[in-house]
Amino acid sequence: MNAKEDTKDYPDIWQFCQNSRVYGDKRSAPIYRGYWRKLTVEGETSRSWVCNGDVKVPKRNADPQFFKFSLDEVENDCRISEHRYTLMRSLERVQDWDTFEKVANALGVDISFFPDLPEIAEK
Repeated sequence: MNAKEDTKDYPDIWQFCQNSRVYGDKRSAPIYRGYWRKLTVEGETSRSWVCNGDVKVPKRNADPQFFKFSLDEVENDCRISEHRYTLMRSLERVQDWDTFEKVANALGVDISFFPDLPEIAEK
């Protein structure tokens, strides 16, 4: 590495690593936040950043499931992971069409399709 590269401002890079686990008090499962580890950029190629442990992170199109470029992105991912299941279970219990429609619209889900149903015969 030459002196010019030493002065470069490299981005913060966080990597999701399944082998990096942290357990909290009174929890048997690992804490999701503990899977994220901060990498130290040691250099770069034309296409990637070279980080500690010979990890290469693509400069373009890095998989957002495995790489984040700020602590805010990591924290947002952790919040989503923490609340995803609760939100999905709550949506499964919605029985009111107006509420269901509002949630679908907020998420950008098209629910306009309604299959043709056969007539229900009255007895």
